[in-house]
Order: sequence, then structure tokens, then C-alpha cells
Amino acid sequence: MPEEVTSKNEALLVTLGFMTRRICSATLLFGLLWILGGCHADPARKLVGSPFPAFALPSPGGRDSVRLSQLAGNPALVVFWATWCGPCGEEVGVLRQILSKYQSHGLKIVGLSIDETAAPVPLLVERLKIPYPVATGALPLFDHMGLESLPQSYLLDKNGLVVESFTGAVPARAFEQAIEALEKSK
Repeated sequence: MPEEVTSKNEALLVTLGFMTRRICSATLLFGLLWILGGCHADPARKLVGSPFPAFALPSPGGRDSVRLSQLAGNPALVVFWATWCGPCGEEVGVLRQILSKYQSHGLKIVGLSIDETAAPVPLLVERLKIPYPVATGALPLFDHMGLESLPQSYLLDKNGLVVESFTGAVPARAFEQAIEALEKSK
């Protein structure tokens, strides 16, 4: 009896090993196809070299509006974000650092919230002490641009042309390198 149990266990282990290898191979193949298929289709990158779409969106509270035209003549970072997006909140510290370093060079930053309602936005702006203008109601613009990820940032030149896009929370150095490259191209 013990020999029979052992051979059944061995057969089961061989079968499980074979199935595991097939599943791993299929998963690897699917992952590779997904990565290769998506590399050329990043919707955020398609704007590089083009004018950023015009916008006029309300600030939290709705008293003022934030407009693309307010950025004209200056390099700018336009950042799509949301109150429910953890990496967006984490990136505020990086953006604060970037603004502090490059504001004297004329850099402006504007945050465009894609929250479905404006209610949570002023609370987070206050809690995080966001030092740049923030607009609400940017979800239609985000959708129109075919964007999918947050945070999503764009570096614009002084003419409003997109020179770089950043998907996800990025380190300060990535922003610095793009801003410095833009400054050198003047």
C-alpha cells in the first residue's frame, strides 16, 4: 500500500509540475505580448510635440477659473490627479520641490483634478498644502485625451507645446532633467 500511495503521489507531482510549467509559460507569453503591444500605444505620449488642449476649469469653490492661457509665455507642468489617487498625493511633495527650484526660471504648475465631484478637492489641497493652482472638473478633458493613468503630467514649453509626458508618480530628477533640457533648447 505505501508503494502505491508513493507512486500516485509521484504521478500527481509530475502532473502538477507539467501544468505549472504550462501555466507559467502561458502567463509569460501573455505578459510579453501585453508589454510589446502596449509600448507603442501609450495615449499620453501621443501629445508630445503638439499643443496642449485648451481648458478653462473652475478652481475649488468655483470662484475663479484655471485656464491654459494663464500658462502662456512660461514653461509649465500640467498634472492630472485625483483625491483618491495615493501616488498623486505622494507626488505633491515632488512637485512642491520642483516649483521651489524652478519658479524663479518662470516655471508654473497647475493641477487638474479628475474627481467626479469637487467637494473633496479643497480639503486635500489644504491638507497637502498644494502650492500651485488647482482646477476641478477635468475628467471630461482627461477622457477626451484618452488618458488612463494617474498621475499624468505634461511639461509644456512657453508656447504651450508638449515637450514631455510623465505617466505615474515620477522622481524629482525625471522632472528636473526634462526641465533642464527644455531650458537648454531655448
